[in-house]
Amino acid sequence: MIEGIPTHPGFAKLCEALSVFNPFDVLGLETYELRHTKTLAWLLDPKGSHDLGTAFLERFLAGLPDRQSMALPANLDLARVFSELPVKDRTLRLGDALPPEASEATGKDSSKRIDVYMQVESAFFLAIEAKIGADEHGNQLEHYRQAVEKQAVGRSAPTLLYLTLDGAQPTQADERQRWTAINWRDHVLAPLQATLGNAQGRPQDAGHGGSSVTHFLADYVTTLQKVTGSRDYAPRLLAEEILTQETYDGPLGAMIGVLHSRNAAAKARLQLQLKGLKGGQEAANLLQSIESELRARTCNALAGMLVSDEWVRIGGGAGRQSADSTKIDFMTRKMALLMGAVNPQFFFRLDIRRTNTIELKLFFENPEVAEPGKPLSSPQQDLMGWSDDEWSALMKTSWNLGQAFANGGVGQKMAVVTFGGVSTTIVRKMPAAEDIERVRAWLAKIVCFVDRKMDAMLGGAA
Repeated sequence: MIEGIPTHPGFAKLCEALSVFNPFDVLGLETYELRHTKTLAWLLDPKGSHDLGTAFLERFLAGLPDRQSMALPANLDLARVFSELPVKDRTLRLGDALPPEASEATGKDSSKRIDVYMQVESAFFLAIEAKIGADEHGNQLEHYRQAVEKQAVGRSAPTLLYLTLDGAQPTQADERQRWTAINWRDHVLAPLQATLGNAQGRPQDAGHGGSSVTHFLADYVTTLQKVTGSRDYAPRLLAEEILTQETYDGPLGAMIGVLHSRNAAAKARLQLQLKGLKGGQEAANLLQSIESELRARTCNALAGMLVSDEWVRIGGGAGRQSADSTKIDFMTRKMALLMGAVNPQFFFRLDIRRTNTIELKLFFENPEVAEPGKPLSSPQQDLMGWSDDEWSALMKTSWNLGQAFANGGVGQKMAVVTFGGVSTTIVRKMPAAEDIERVRAWLAKIVCFVDRKMDAMLGGAA
């Protein structure tokens, strides 16, 4: 496997794409929140050395979710923009905007600083609290909001923006209705690309501010694409293309399999080898991440097609992800009537595997080991009574609920259905429509069987 990886044309090409010089990478600033907020403030400042004037600022404001409710001033060129503006006693310290490095050097609290603050005379007030993979702490947002509202009192309502990678709402419940959630991809990267006149993220042709600024903006666009998981990120597109053509039997398939495994020693050896290749470790991590993402997307889409309204989902939302599968728990309506949908004693688990296989398990919480002369609790005793010819024909496997195993575990009932023969692709493609319909019909038969059994357990109740 190790010998095949460096000579793999797709992997070599991906390593080359990831090895292109970018100062943000070299300095380790990709996820350094302070550098991103300072860059954002610089872009928003009409007087910034980027020579973009108000072009980015206008597009940024135009793309905000609550744009219709904002009264935008006509004289944006007069905007004053501050980065890391100090807040003391719930008051903006407009005259004390010392570099944040100064507070870091002196050991003073640097947390009470608004990441980006903008004011246009006495008509428009805007504050941005930005995060790169972290949440706000304490009453941070409340403190900032009160300071900005105090500055704007008697004038106009301020615009408060909470900027994160995924557009998440603030964790502080009282502030969720006061701050508008936005994300770096749609509300910073997109207007920047539009401003530079190239939606593909190649600002080197934009011709703004000279070559040094042009190169800086090109590198920053690439950094934002990488950090936000943008589909425009060139190495990502290349990685997706490689994955759709790779097989489990190839060197890259074997590599991803090792990275997904629990064998720490094997992973350590592999990572050591990859570090010896220029861009090798980063390429492997990117392939693993995208493979997991694409597989999860396919699994969830397939689960939505298979699990009809006849089933009651437990937990709702997307299924739980693991290295090898997507697990979705559900019950029939009769099961929900008997046990309730919260912490039921038993339920079905649809386990969609990475090898084009679906495992349907009847999962029983805390089963007892079946021993001669030892009575089993109900409903486990009732469940074991399902092992008739009809159930066996549906499940295609022997009943093992209550069977003890050497490792101390207890067996669960399981049926297996495989799509389309032998699976060779790392990223499972959606099965054919006829295969999906075949599994849906199979699940429907199981629903009918289980509901009849539930009727008996309920004493004939509807």
